[in-house]
Amino acid sequence: MLRPSSGCFLVMLCGLPGSGKSTAARWLGPRLDAIVVESDAVRRALIEHPVHGNAENAYVFAVIHRVVDSLLCRGHRVILDATNLVERHRRIVRAIALQRNAPMFVLRLTASNAIIRDRLRLRRSGEAQWDVYQRMRMSSEPISGAHTSLDTSGDTREALERFALLVERTVPQVAVAGERGGSP
Repeated sequence: MLRPSSGCFLVMLCGLPGSGKSTAARWLGPRLDAIVVESDAVRRALIEHPVHGNAENAYVFAVIHRVVDSLLCRGHRVILDATNLVERHRRIVRAIALQRNAPMFVLRLTASNAIIRDRLRLRRSGEAQWDVYQRMRMSSEPISGAHTSLDTSGDTREALERFALLVERTVPQVAVAGERGGSP
């Protein structure tokens, strides 16, 4: 097993499309001085016309898992911004963190259907839309093990700050990088 430099960790975000994962990642990344691995960005880089099918997802997540492993191996703090809706997929991410001796935190994000529908309407072409949301909602599985849940229907700043403080308390070498109180 490779030993990472002190202070590395992995935050795995979980939630349906439109639940606020990317907004949370954009706030937490600078706040915790972490690299954000965004599944939508990886998908756009790899697939010209994404359809979010099983074969495409397998390919995209194989690449994402390699990237996360490589970053942790080099001692980086990582936030994985992806749906992570199925337990067997979350187990892969947990195994990577365990292999790299990196503490892992799971943050589950939710919002009401009405808010998610509004958010998805604002998305650009190629990103998951309402039909993808509906399909993924049917395959979503409960998270086993410790995790934090956050409803993003309202203002999330205080809850994200509490989560960041939890990470800092658990991983002593994590220094405050971002300014407190920024807007997610």
